[in-house]
Amino acid sequence: MDRGANGGIPGNDVKVIATSDCSIDIQGIDNHQVTDIKIGTVVGVITSTKGPIIGIMHQYALVRGGHSIHSPGQWEWFNYQIDDKSIHIGGNQQIKSADGYIIPMTIHNGLPH
Repeated sequence: MDRGANGGIPGNDVKVIATSDCSIDIQGIDNHQVTDIKIGTVVGVITSTKGPIIGIMHQYALVRGGHSIHSPGQWEWFNYQIDDKSIHIGGNQQIKSADGYIIPMTIHNGLPH
């Protein structure tokens, strides 16, 4: 989860199952830009406290490599409760779905995974 992201980017931990004719440009730190990136739907297995679940994520910018980046705002729009704050500072470090699935998160180098 990345509170600075306004969209999702799939990593090596998901599979692309559909692409669209739409594309976007991505801009990051120091005005670094990646242009003409296709938009698509990705799927991945997510570990929850109730066992594995299949996550289907739409409108992701299809840049591949590393870990997926998810926008908490995008997930919250679909009634997921994102608590990406470390348990060491009073957070729950978890994602809760509308139907009660809890997806635990870890913190690596200050970033929620």
